[in-house]
Amino acid sequence: MKKVYLSMLFAVLIFTTSIHAQAAPDASFAGEWPRVDTGSDGFPLMVTNTGSEVHLIDCDNQDCSVNTVTTILAQSGDPFITIGADGFPRIVIHEYAAKTAKQIRCDDAECTTYTTDTVNTGYPIASQQGIENIAVLPDNTLAFMAAVTGVNGIDAIYTHCLQLECTSVSSKSIYATPAFPTRGAFFGDASDIEIDSNGLPQLVYAHQFHAGLFLASCDDVNCTTFTNVPLSVHPVPSQNGQERVYPDLELTSQDLPRISFGQTRGPSAGSYEGYPDARLILCDDTLCTTKTDKIIDTDYNAGYYVRLELNSQDYPVMVYDYLLEDPYTKGLK
Repeated sequence: MKKVYLSMLFAVLIFTTSIHAQAAPDASFAGEWPRVDTGSDGFPLMVTNTGSEVHLIDCDNQDCSVNTVTTILAQSGDPFITIGADGFPRIVIHEYAAKTAKQIRCDDAECTTYTTDTVNTGYPIASQQGIENIAVLPDNTLAFMAAVTGVNGIDAIYTHCLQLECTSVSSKSIYATPAFPTRGAFFGDASDIEIDSNGLPQLVYAHQFHAGLFLASCDDVNCTTFTNVPLSVHPVPSQNGQERVYPDLELTSQDLPRISFGQTRGPSAGSYEGYPDARLILCDDTLCTTKTDKIIDTDYNAGYYVRLELNSQDYPVMVYDYLLEDPYTKGLK
């Protein structure tokens, strides 16, 4: 994902604009699974699922009070967006009903015309599994992380399209040797992908039940070989707490990983201690062999979904959800 510069982040925090409404019967889905990137004009580009269609929202100013909405797919799906090597939007949609994935290759910055490809993921896509995050390599081919049901649970799979149209792929299972094999693999519950300055994939993925967070640094675009580094592992794996949930990976201008995530505080999901804290990992080197762990917020249920961007000075800027018990309050920080 492209960096969002500090001035734009301030604009997003200062201005709250209703940018997309949906008439009945799909009003409740007007903003389901929205994702955002920065277009070549420096303004936000968003994709969202309305419940019956996937829309691209092209903002013409920083607060997106002026925008153009384009219907990309006339059916429901989970959309992802990034910017291709050509500077144009690249959208991938996990289609629930068809159990397939579509790639949208835009021909211009506004995606007024585009080409649609059916992505050969290399595995069946069911409603409980599918693409987690996407990126585009320097040759403009697509790469993505996916959650795929395996023998012992859910595997984290890296896939690289071998041509622009993604008619054939190279797929690789990316997970550490299970430290506690009796509890299943489940290494693909949540993952993210970024491309470093050498054009190589950097991957982060979570193991919800073993409560581990891992960074995989690929040695080539197909990730034939890679270095797998555990970032955090629960010392008491028999407990169902301490999950590392929904990691978000960004790379600094020096390719140093920055990873945000939520971490629950105890084994009981039914107690206050079972809710997550917002956390951040700052790696000291590209392989993250040494790092600094930061606790950003320990308020009750703060940080189940933590999203991260880096500003023009490589400083982390995060947004995350919170829920307070007394008085009952929920929102974003």
